Amino acid sequence: MLFFSLVMSLVPLWALDTGNSLPAFQLPRVQGGIFNSGEAGGKKMLIWITDFDQNALSLLSRLTDLAQRLPQAQIILISVNGEDSAPALAALRQYQLPFPVLLDPQGTVCQQLCGFFLKGVEPQKNLFVTDSRGIITLTDHLPGYPLKDLEEKLK
Repeated sequence: MLFFSLVMSLVPLWALDTGNSLPAFQLPRVQGGIFNSGEAGGKKMLIWITDFDQNALSLLSRLTDLAQRLPQAQIILISVNGEDSAPALAALRQYQLPFPVLLDPQGTVCQQLCGFFLKGVEPQKNLFVTDSRGIITLTDHLPGYPLKDLEEKLK
């Protein structure tokens, strides 16, 4: 337990932060096919790494509204549930999500962005917003960061 606490306290040192470039990545879509981060095509991006628990599910309809109001931004959800696509697929179907829902089976992208991957555990920094050039302008935690402030960041 002490080792886990020590590792968790060091995580922010490894995570990407504002001013860093978003690394290019490809991940499988829950919807089928492969998502390439280059598909954002010069749009601002919101990337949320989530476990699709009840707290996360409570935000999905509001994120869907945000996506509809801001077509100039790309919202992306990445599951931390390893190869278990069931929670992400259930959320996709229940909320009819209009944005990519991705699987990170080995935690590779989560590791790149957040500094660590532990299956089923949301990282301390699980929210990333980039500008249209792919430069990270915000890192935080969702739920927690106000959605009205996110909307301003994505305009």
